Amino acid sequence: MASLIESSTLSQSGYRDPGLPGLTLVLSPDALRRTMLRRRALRTDQRLRLTYLRYKPGRRCLAFYCCDSPIGTEWFYAVAHRRESWSKHAVRYRRVQHYRPDWNLWTLDGLCVSFYPFPTDPNLRIGRVFGDPNARRDFLQRVFRDRPEWHGGTLSVLAYKPERRCMAKLSVDGQPCAAIKFYAPGDFEPARIRAKQFRSSQQLRIPEIVGRSKRHRVLAMQWLPGNTWYLPSTWDDMSESALEGIGRALATLHRHHAGVELPMRLPDLGSDLSRLADDIARLTPERRNDVSSLFAEMAACWSTNERNSVVSHGDFYGRQVLPDSGHVGIIDFDQSRWDDFHVDLGNFLAHASYDSLRTRDNAFSEQPPVRGNSSPTDELCHSRELIFDRIADSLCHGYEVASGRQVDHNRLKIATAIGLARLLPQPFRRNEPQWQSMMAHMLQEIRQRVTSACQPHAYAAASINLQSPGFLANTPNTPDNSTAVVRDSQIPWLEEMLDLSKVRRRWTTGVEGGSCASWRAPDAAALLRHKPGRRCLIEYRWLDNGRPEPKKPVLLGKVRARGLDLRTYNLQRELSDRYGHRLAAAGMTLPKPFGLVPTWNMWLQEKMPGISPWDLLDNDWSPILATRIAMAVAALHCLPIDCGREHRASHELDILLSRLLPMAARSEHKHKIVHILQRCEAIVDAIPDVPPQLIHRDFYPDQVLVDGPNIVFLDFDLAAMGDGQLDIGNFIAHLIEWNLRRGKPANASQSFSDALVNAYCMIMPAATARVIHAYVVLSLARHIELSTRLPGRGHTTVPLIHLVTAKLDSVT
Repeated sequence: MASLIESSTLSQSGYRDPGLPGLTLVLSPDALRRTMLRRRALRTDQRLRLTYLRYKPGRRCLAFYCCDSPIGTEWFYAVAHRRESWSKHAVRYRRVQHYRPDWNLWTLDGLCVSFYPFPTDPNLRIGRVFGDPNARRDFLQRVFRDRPEWHGGTLSVLAYKPERRCMAKLSVDGQPCAAIKFYAPGDFEPARIRAKQFRSSQQLRIPEIVGRSKRHRVLAMQWLPGNTWYLPSTWDDMSESALEGIGRALATLHRHHAGVELPMRLPDLGSDLSRLADDIARLTPERRNDVSSLFAEMAACWSTNERNSVVSHGDFYGRQVLPDSGHVGIIDFDQSRWDDFHVDLGNFLAHASYDSLRTRDNAFSEQPPVRGNSSPTDELCHSRELIFDRIADSLCHGYEVASGRQVDHNRLKIATAIGLARLLPQPFRRNEPQWQSMMAHMLQEIRQRVTSACQPHAYAAASINLQSPGFLANTPNTPDNSTAVVRDSQIPWLEEMLDLSKVRRRWTTGVEGGSCASWRAPDAAALLRHKPGRRCLIEYRWLDNGRPEPKKPVLLGKVRARGLDLRTYNLQRELSDRYGHRLAAAGMTLPKPFGLVPTWNMWLQEKMPGISPWDLLDNDWSPILATRIAMAVAALHCLPIDCGREHRASHELDILLSRLLPMAARSEHKHKIVHILQRCEAIVDAIPDVPPQLIHRDFYPDQVLVDGPNIVFLDFDLAAMGDGQLDIGNFIAHLIEWNLRRGKPANASQSFSDALVNAYCMIMPAATARVIHAYVVLSLARHIELSTRLPGRGHTTVPLIHLVTAKLDSVT
């Protein structure tokens, strides 16, 4: 929807949606005003003001307008519908126009647009209440049966969201008596139940229910004195004592013990953020990947902690708070639930940050501010940060004193970031000037809070392990220079590659196609890995007075017996040279190729520093690491590369058949293995086809290194075009097998696996947990045969058979 914004506001753009023929009219105040004047639906020719927008591309758009007229402010909203569904709507509208002429509903059939002048609203029963004095009196008699003195009162609208809710104030002789809220279908009963759960105390004031009408879907609450809490126009006038009082009132609210009728489960944050990321991506498609990865990181950082659960307000911010004479009133419990107590604190701070951004938006440039430049904008940003820190400190101090709980400030940062994320669509919905710039500043603040809260924890161990210079993963810092004889009939030149004198002669003439061809010969060689008859891995170093030479990296020579692996070399060079910057943006790095030695079937690449994820899986912050890995592998899957080789789910089945059928012939578990193969075949048939992506295909923790904030991927020898979900399933299957090998429960790494799946599915919209789980089962089935061949794994064969059988039932 980036093309939607060619001017400062949405309503001035010429955007068109093929699915909504009337969208242009609905979004154009001038055209809409002319149309309504021709229909005599307006009492004035004043300009319309678009105040609220709810737009679902291709489905529906609701625009709420107001204008000044001789009798006061007029409200109405217009809805653009899909042409395919208009006939159904038109029948209903004609029926309404016939039976309810007082609604003033009218339509434009050619453009599939309907118009609703206030108080006409098909979802809220407010039409006669606000439009007919006699009907209003009957309504007040029904709602306030025991208060006849209120039956002649007047109603004034406080807040209105078309088709969702309407809040009104009842006044008698000029004095407010009650707040009346009209609900949409399905919202009244849950709101009534929630409102009964809370009671006032010495300092906290909560409005009581003073009337209700199930017929009108209305709750009337006691009117509380006081003004809703806003940030003062001058930040220096911020009252710390008032903020501490709000914190104490919130702590008192959290001490409530709700009945069983209040929702007891914590909200599913991952799915909420996923839906929100989709909405933001529709508004700003160019930020889709950035928003998805950021929201996935937030979900991973915010792990559910049942010990922090309280009866929370659910929508706690300034408009819900009424300070008055030493008391604090809190209103609107429609979203109350069991949740982490940091959520209410974070939501209050998120709204404070959002309101300050709105009031100071004209001081910002089109681009987010850059630190380091001395400018009024930077000074304003710094001032905002100081004031925000003071607000947070005062609020949290009052809360801690009254509740006895300790606020986790890193967790509070994530809660604030989540609150800001949920406010991201508001500038668009409110038709704010420069709303794209506003969203950019909000995203910047979200990222700053997530980074400061998550990153120190996520890589503390990695940073400690990487302090010593020359740290190399999985190998000692000083390689063995031994030239002991190692023979392999399929790699007869293996001894020559380890003999430094022969290496020097070969280096001057045999190295091709890389920057290391001009270097002098290496000073040390060591055999790191050797699979006889197949391949080997050799390390080469350059030394200066016995220490690693700082200007030259350590190189790894990858040798294959059956020929030089040019395909992998060319792929890795393309990934590094052409897409390295794109992968780096997702936190991923690759070993850089440095050249070829064709006579030895060897290609050379840089040896990367880092530690293995195996060492990090048992930490509390392992879900954060899982999110980082998901972001990196998703970036790989999105690259527009065709490596010339395909690997589908059917190929996975072929591998299983070739491995497990011979095993079944000689195994005592023959019938179980045959049953597993039959069920796996049904699973493969059910996996949907997806456009091929570049996949690693051998993706598991041994192919990953953690280097501070970077994720390093190794060994693209099996890379192919296929389904990216296969990589995630293979990674999780290796974790499960590793736990079984260690004698731990199969689900010992469940938090890591869940975070990996949730983050990947959030970033890649086509991915689903069901398909990933199917690939987990296929990979685990392959491990059954591997357990009989690889040393030290024989004890896992039977547990793997039982586990795969159980998982097959859950998949099918």
